Amino acid sequence: MVSQAQRELAQQLTREAYALGRGLGTAQRVSLLTRLLYTLRPEVMAAEKKQWAVELFELAQRLPAEAATSANGWNTGNQTRNQTRNQAIATAAARLALYDSDRALELLDTLPSQHGRREDARSMAARLVFAIYMRHHGAAGAQTLLAHARKWGEDGGFPYAASTAALARLSGDEQAAEEFFRAALGVFARGPEGAYGTGEFGELLERAVAMEAISEDSAEEAGRAIVARAAKLAATNGGEVVEGEVLPETSGTEAPSGSDPRAPYPGPDPIERDSKQPVSMKGVPIEGGATKPIAQPGLSLALSEEAGQR
Repeated sequence: MVSQAQRELAQQLTREAYALGRGLGTAQRVSLLTRLLYTLRPEVMAAEKKQWAVELFELAQRLPAEAATSANGWNTGNQTRNQTRNQAIATAAARLALYDSDRALELLDTLPSQHGRREDARSMAARLVFAIYMRHHGAAGAQTLLAHARKWGEDGGFPYAASTAALARLSGDEQAAEEFFRAALGVFARGPEGAYGTGEFGELLERAVAMEAISEDSAEEAGRAIVARAAKLAATNGGEVVEGEVLPETSGTEAPSGSDPRAPYPGPDPIERDSKQPVSMKGVPIEGGATKPIAQPGLSLALSEEAGQR
């Protein structure tokens, strides 16, 4: 049993660590703030942690952002640096969402988009922020998420995979679920999604079908839209994947055995997945019917911990 004196001491030490960290460089302070946000239970020091999450969100954007791949499309050390930056931003947004999910969405609005070409900080964070938002607001929050998602998807980058959380909450209302999915389908059909965005929409479609949340007609229309987009991408690039594009991890879109298929599912557990295969290699079609592998890293441990709280 933890005494009141011990709890107060833990909080005091946490505050002292935060104060001492003011003199650290950007990368070191980002690492410290990330750890502090996971120190003690979320409700302990909530007001301070909310401020720290906003600070982390702003500070993480000062980390260097570099090209994700080399000229031949294979991953380099730059991708690791990008992942570190994106994960820190996503962690900050996800932790902030615990205290103020509307503010978290507002911060995500300020981020630049990769236009559906690869996973970026916003698409990474949205998987968790959307789920938390729906937990706080219920089915009524779906339209707010859709408004933000449409804004992000104007030039590609609609958070299709993250939208599965909203669709799952709406699955009990056939009309609402159908309308939500068709709104996402409309954006996909019109938008300039790259390989990553196309894969994410495929994940949304797979979950929608598994949850029986949409009609057969909508599912077939969505399937045709994916085929058309894939053909367009292949034609634009002579059968080769667009340089620098990566596909999302789609192998974990099925719910675990024995679970409720209608429950929101944030994706594969990164610890379990990475223990089996450190770097997941997905193939994209090239000339002659062969495939070309593309590496896709998983979410950070911090994000997987947040997913586990759901």
